[in-house]
Amino acid sequence: MKRLIIMFLCCGMISAFGSDAVKASQWGFHAENATECLQKAIDSGAPKILVDNMGKDWIVDKIRLRSDLELTFADGVTVRALPGAFHGLNDSLFEATDCKNISLKGNGKVRLVMNKKDYQDIKRYKPSEWRNTLCFRGCENVLVSGLSLESSGGDGIYIGTSSRMRGCRNVVIEQVTASDHHRQGISVISVDGLKIRHSKFSNTAGTPPMAGIDFEPNKPDEWITGCEISDCEFENNAVGILLYLNLLTAQTKPLSVTFRNCRLTGNRINMMLSASGTTPVKGNVVFENCRMDSAKSNSVILSNLQEDAMKVLFKNCLIDNGNTGASTVTVSTNLLPDIAGIAFENSKIITGGSRPLEFQSLSGAGVTGIQGSLNIQEKNGKESKFDFRKFMLANKPDEAIKNFKVATVDLKQLVPGGKGKKEAKSKFFRKKFKILQYVESGKPVKLDFTVRKIYKNPINITVDVKDSNGTPVDQFKITKPSQSYILKKNSGSEVMLLEVNTGLHAVALASGQPGQAILADTRTGMFYASGARFYFMVPAGAADIRLEVAPDLGEPVGAELLDPSGRSMASFSKSDSIRQLVYKRGNTAETEIWSVRFPYVHEDMRFRVGAPLLPLVSTAPENILIPRDTAPMIRDK
Repeated sequence: MKRLIIMFLCCGMISAFGSDAVKASQWGFHAENATECLQKAIDSGAPKILVDNMGKDWIVDKIRLRSDLELTFADGVTVRALPGAFHGLNDSLFEATDCKNISLKGNGKVRLVMNKKDYQDIKRYKPSEWRNTLCFRGCENVLVSGLSLESSGGDGIYIGTSSRMRGCRNVVIEQVTASDHHRQGISVISVDGLKIRHSKFSNTAGTPPMAGIDFEPNKPDEWITGCEISDCEFENNAVGILLYLNLLTAQTKPLSVTFRNCRLTGNRINMMLSASGTTPVKGNVVFENCRMDSAKSNSVILSNLQEDAMKVLFKNCLIDNGNTGASTVTVSTNLLPDIAGIAFENSKIITGGSRPLEFQSLSGAGVTGIQGSLNIQEKNGKESKFDFRKFMLANKPDEAIKNFKVATVDLKQLVPGGKGKKEAKSKFFRKKFKILQYVESGKPVKLDFTVRKIYKNPINITVDVKDSNGTPVDQFKITKPSQSYILKKNSGSEVMLLEVNTGLHAVALASGQPGQAILADTRTGMFYASGARFYFMVPAGAADIRLEVAPDLGEPVGAELLDPSGRSMASFSKSDSIRQLVYKRGNTAETEIWSVRFPYVHEDMRFRVGAPLLPLVSTAPENILIPRDTAPMIRDK
């Protein structure tokens, strides 16, 4: 009976409207909450539905789409997210999973609006970056046209996977504007066949990456193929176009992405591409007849490209960075393979007086494969051909950095080596770092942590506690700006290991203790750490002192190596590439305490200590850890 009633209503509406589209309002309209009305219209099975202009907004909660649906919005319609709803972390305004043949079309001025500021209020909502306007998972044959997507708590459009399908297929987006979204204008996780035409993605602000469009697969078996983006604008985002391809490998289906006749303007970075550090995906990314201008920083950043992997081509492009002093195109790598696979064809760079192309190596790798035809226009209007051969000769591989070695540390052999104790608070560490702390039986040690909160993400920092054998003994969370933890040993005395992962935030160790060190055997990250100083032991018989210091991309760092008297023995200032502090002691008879200081850290940097020295650094000489068999007399002054 219910099916007959629905068929009767549908037939009546088709006759009444002189069209094969039924009006959504036939299922009712409630100005305060029209969710049930619109969902019933979609669930009716009618192939074509018109969301008609009722003179008021369609205020709705989550709407589920289905296969074989043409949903048209009449001129002047605004669909607005229901205030106070969307508390689920993945709640989207319109969502489709494993559906086929979906069309969402605006007939005139049509707005789909969410309540971004509400979702960003952590007193009202749990933080999330997935409250999207349109969400398609594992869908085929999708058309989105003529819509203005505004102020979501995630992405304007999300194109991704489902449990049944590793992405979407045959998606067309045209004459769409996506503005003021929390994470991206559009996220493309996995797609085979994507066409975006005559659309604009702007003003993304909330949580990183904050891109206009972000191609970012989550797994190697996902796809970025058959993608064509033409006649589109990307304006005033943190990144205009982002291709974060780090999880794609040589086993992934070769990618193919073309941007044609697009404009990128006023973004912090206009275009950014990053590839895998293991076996990178093959394929092609092409920018043709594109204009990139008015970036607030570098206009283009290309990271980790290498030989026998993807190729990036700029054809008939203009990259104008004349408004800033930043380098126009930055090529960087933190991998050992050298940079390759970049080409320019009949393109032009306009500089603001800085370098048109720069290379930043965070690994010792060089540039061996960049070529083409590229003109450079200086600030004074003078134009010349860019010399790629000269650029590659100036950025050859550095084998000394590539072959940097680190000594192995046996935690069971470490004991306190300083005299007394000093409450020397550290600067802030970021990402993963390791604390060593000597604990005597029956003498608990209190460690105080201070958190510097980055962005609006809640503090939820995991710390794994292990014994000197590496066996897990505890795990705790740092959830407050200031928090303490007590290390205890009921029997025996040993060094305990604390592995900290700060995520986006930064953590300082606020309490110095005897027998305390940072294990700097891997690149240990620091954040805004200007003035930081660490002490380390140089044992008798050791001549070579070697430390590695690596800035983050575009964030220069300065460092100096100090002898026991505090005299500078090696230094560099504001380097934007990886560097080493190297010194060879003439007198190796004594065990000494040396130190490294960082006079300038723009933002993020990482460091580690090279062999033959043990990679142990402390915030004060009184607190150092040393091997049991080290000479008892340590010269530190």
